[in-house]
Amino acid sequence: MQQIETLCGKPTIINAEDTNENVEITRWIYNKARLRPSQNISSALSIDFVKNKVIEVTTQYTGGDQFANVYCFTLPRKGDTHSQVMGSCGKPDQISQITPDKTVDKDERVIWQYQRDPYSSKMLIYFLNGQVVSIEIKG
Repeated sequence: MQQIETLCGKPTIINAEDTNENVEITRWIYNKARLRPSQNISSALSIDFVKNKVIEVTTQYTGGDQFANVYCFTLPRKGDTHSQVMGSCGKPDQISQITPDKTVDKDERVIWQYQRDPYSSKMLIYFLNGQVVSIEIKG
C-alpha cells in the first residue's frame, strides 16, 4: 500500500468493508475531473486491497453520455501489443478472430472484449497484426 501511495499520492476516498468470508477489503479511490471545451470529463481509479496486497484495479471514465467501466490499470493505446494490453487489463472476457480471405488480405484482425458485468459498458479493443489500432466503448 505504501508503494501505491508513493506513486499516486493520498487517495481521495478510503473505504473498508468486511466480506461474507470475514475478509476485510480496503478500497482506495482517486478522482480526477477536468473540463474540456464541449463536455465535462472525469475519471476515477479504484484500488482494492486484501491484507495490504492489490487484488483489483478498476478505472471509470465519465463524460457527456458516455460511461466506461473497465478493468484496465491504464487504458491501452494505439500500437500496444497483446501482451501490453493483457498486462494492463488482464484476460479479455471474449476474443473474436476475424478471418478475411487470405488470398486478398493477409492481415490478422482480432477483437478483445471487456465487460465488468451485464449492466456495464463494453470496451472493444481492435488489433491488427498484434497491435492496437482502435478502442471503442459501447453501451
